[in-house]
Amino acid sequence: MAASSLLTQQLLQHLHALSEVNEALTLRLLDLEERLRDLERRLDDSQQDLVGEDASLLAEADQRLLRLQDLLTAAPAQRLPRPLVRSTVPPASLRLGRDSARGEDEGLEDQPFMDELDECQDAA
Repeated sequence: MAASSLLTQQLLQHLHALSEVNEALTLRLLDLEERLRDLERRLDDSQQDLVGEDASLLAEADQRLLRLQDLLTAAPAQRLPRPLVRSTVPPASLRLGRDSARGEDEGLEDQPFMDELDECQDAA
């Protein structure tokens, strides 16, 4: 009889310890869910802020692609040199190596392509 009461008492102690672990895990899970909701809200807010900027960049890229397509499909007689349309924000590749004291147009002059050089030599 004493052995069964000792066994019952040990089972109750283990059950109590298990319920404490269960409570701690539940509290941690609730905390993690709240942190996840907060991060999702911040992500949604930051994505909404970028929507307008992204749309304008995509529209500008579409315009450039259409212009390039027009240039590539135009007849050779229609391919007159046109000035480049400059973006309000220079590409990162042009900004990185540029000295701040230099002018914006320095180093960007037009240079003839190899086929144009051949045409000039043939005409001479």
